[in-house]
Amino acid sequence: MAAATPATEVSGKEVVSRLLEAWGGGQLALVDDLVATNYVGTVPGHPTLKGRGELKAYLETFREGFPDLNVTIQRQLAERDRVVTEFKLAGVHRGTFEGVPGTKKSIDLWASVFTRMRSGAVAEQWYEWDRLALYQQLEIMPRL
Repeated sequence: MAAATPATEVSGKEVVSRLLEAWGGGQLALVDDLVATNYVGTVPGHPTLKGRGELKAYLETFREGFPDLNVTIQRQLAERDRVVTEFKLAGVHRGTFEGVPGTKKSIDLWASVFTRMRSGAVAEQWYEWDRLALYQQLEIMPRL
């Protein structure tokens, strides 16, 4: 018989999964239900995000650039108040993203997010993805 998983691990994974699924599905109003009011997040090439509003604004700009964005969770690990999630970002660059007008090029990127939970909500996150690969897939930077 397998050992029982602590409820905090299951709920942390579930909350992070719901947040990523909301991003992919454009249901950013769910951020208010899933994220702590004093949220702090880091994303590649962007100033630190402070609070729910800045997180929603960043996720919305990503969705504006990639309106058909698909976020697919590959695996998750959780221990105590931490959740690590690997996921894929896929979509077509149809709108402006980071100042670059739509190129109609597809992206398919591996990404990860390290999350710290507090009282059942996402408190801190550190996102990582390969910006060079993103720009190369959009053909705005040559392949090396």
